[in-house]
Amino acid sequence: MYNNINYKVLWGHSEYDGSFEIMEFRQLSYFISVAKYLSFTKAAEEHHIAQTAISQQISTLEKQLNVKLFVRNNRAVELTDAGRVLLKEADLITSRVVEAERKTKQAALGFEGSLNVGILGSSEKNFLPVILKRFHKLYPKIGINLSRNSYKKLADDMKGGHLDITFIFPYELNDISHVKYRKLFDYEICLVVNKEHRLARYKKIDVKEIKNEKFIVVGKEEAPSTVKQMRKNCMGDGFKLNVVAECKNLDTMLIMVEAGMGVALVPTCVANDSNNNISYIELENSKQIVEIGVAWMEGNMNPTLKLFLGVLSDLYWDN
Repeated sequence: MYNNINYKVLWGHSEYDGSFEIMEFRQLSYFISVAKYLSFTKAAEEHHIAQTAISQQISTLEKQLNVKLFVRNNRAVELTDAGRVLLKEADLITSRVVEAERKTKQAALGFEGSLNVGILGSSEKNFLPVILKRFHKLYPKIGINLSRNSYKKLADDMKGGHLDITFIFPYELNDISHVKYRKLFDYEICLVVNKEHRLARYKKIDVKEIKNEKFIVVGKEEAPSTVKQMRKNCMGDGFKLNVVAECKNLDTMLIMVEAGMGVALVPTCVANDSNNNISYIELENSKQIVEIGVAWMEGNMNPTLKLFLGVLSDLYWDN
């Protein structure tokens, strides 16, 4: 059935109030076939319908548009000037409709669209490129939007629906309900110091050697649960964490360490030999382990999320 739209339009030099019947996609498809073959018979065969049905649809279309689209005689069918104009536009319309249908189906399956991913930054540098490379190879038309932020902000943005999934330390998820989490890796803790620090010449030390050090940590406002867990872990290693400075993120922490303002504890995944002004030192006899994984909210309807989780599963969880 046609869609009826009430309208007011100037037709020639007269003004009319009336009802305009929008042409159907099916009509355009029939019209294109007749124009392609210049034959009602062949067009009918292509669509597997009777020739009279094709003729009726074209006649209806001509009445709707109030123009002749074809010149018909006993020997041939030819396009009128109006018909040639409509053919050009109809080709554009039908191709757009077909493309829209394809994109809609692809989006529903998750093969097109976008995914908002939260990252901590330095913590993912050893594995995130591998994940993104695999995902892009499988789903090149899905856009990945990376958002780097503090631990707590990533958790809040995921809870608020601004992120589909985030890499995170699980401690920051304690107060969030209806959240899904899967572990990726466990990392040992190492000590990072300025090159001029007394311990900088060592590659490995006993954890008891750091009990009197002055520590720089990520602030409680940025990662309240993570800092609390770190203090608890240090007590388990036999010393109390003596905090002399707090900062917003890991990068700032390393700058402060480089400046000689204190030392810091970081997961080994962060260790970077490219900075000659700081040293990373292994800690023997430490019980501290940092877990990193991914979190997403239950009920997230973005189909690309399932595909991303599938890539993670193939790379890590199914092995």
